[in-house]
Formats: sequence, structure tokens, C-alpha cells
Amino acid sequence: MSAVPPPGGQPPRVVRPRPAAPRQPVHRPAPVDEPLTRPLWLDFILILAGCWLSFLLTDMSGFQAARTSDTPGFVGDFLLKWILHALFLPLGVILLWPAFWVTQWFADRPDPLSAGEWLWGVAWLGAVVLTGWIIWQYAAPTSLPEGMQSATFKGRVFVGYSLAMLALAAVALVIGVIDLFARWGQPWTHHCCLALLMWPVLPLAVVLLCNVSLTAYPPVPVPAPAP
Repeated sequence: MSAVPPPGGQPPRVVRPRPAAPRQPVHRPAPVDEPLTRPLWLDFILILAGCWLSFLLTDMSGFQAARTSDTPGFVGDFLLKWILHALFLPLGVILLWPAFWVTQWFADRPDPLSAGEWLWGVAWLGAVVLTGWIIWQYAAPTSLPEGMQSATFKGRVFVGYSLAMLALAAVALVIGVIDLFARWGQPWTHHCCLALLMWPVLPLAVVLLCNVSLTAYPPVPVPAPAP
């Protein structure tokens, strides 16, 4: 507070300073969680190797797609040839789950497995069993038990694979919906697993909507190399 002498001998006028305006709080947007890890070049090579492995296992499995009397005319031989490859496409990538975990370990990832990665581990156990059976019935079909050599048993294996993938896809869908509203970040392998497990629903829908018959032929013995 200060006194300012006015002109003409008038008594001084007291000037009081204005009180400072209160500071307004600054509202900053909430930070968006970024992915905890990013894929390395080795991870992309593993994905490509897994897809190649899926094609190989599909050809070794002995399953085949065929037309029925109710199959639409636009479903040609080309689609029938590749429908099984699309259905088994995630199999090889799922088998490489330990390799993906090793690459993240080398990247010094401090976080534990996410829900999607745990689901990948469950799918990996089933994929190991299925792959072992595919290789066994292809490489040494005569050593299989008699009940496992028929096309009926192979058809049951295919039904079991389809039901298991549908169940895993349902769980993956629930986890994916939760992720849409969650505020925490997830590693890239978490989202990769959800995509791998939900993908088989698409080819299975084509099989059902187009009335495609999926059959299995008995294993053909592999000829021994000539001496």
C-alpha cells in the first residue's frame, strides 16, 4: 500500500493493491499407457516361420475339404484347398510361444505374463499334443494303435481341435473386450495371442455357411528309402 500525493495540495490518496487472482488448476490429459514391449526383427521371423510350419503340419495331417450337395457353386477347388490351411494357420505360431517369451526375456521385460499370454500357454499345451499326433501318424502310421489308424478317429481329432479353438476364441474375445476399457498397457504378444485364437472362427464360419465337408483319409505309410 502506498500514498500518491495528488496535485493542488489535496490530502494524499491511498492506493491499495488488488489482490492476486487465484490460480486456476491446470487440467492435463491422463497419460495413455504405451505397449510394454515392442516386437523385434526376430519376432517377425518367428511369425513367418510359424506360418510355414502351419502349412507343413496341415499337409501332414491328412485332413481334406470336399464339396457336398448343398455347397454353393462359387466354392471352387481353390477355396477347398486353402480352407484347411486357413483353419490351421495359428498352429505353428502357437507352437513357438516359448521362443517369443525368450526374445522378451532378452529385452529385459520386467512384467509378468498377461492374461492373453497365459491363454497362449494353455493353447500351446494342446498344440504340442496335436503336433505330436500329426507327426506320429505321418511318419510312422503302422506303429499307431489300431483304434487311432481309422479315418473316424482322425475325424474326432478334428472335431476336438475345432471345439477347443472355439472355446479359446471365446475367452480371448472376453479378454479383448476388457482391454477396450482398460487403462493399463499390454505387451504386443498379448494382442498377438488374442488374434491367433480368434482367427480360426473365420474359416470355421466359412465351412458351416458353405456346407463344406471336412473329412480325413487314413494315413499313408511313408516308403522307406532304397538301400
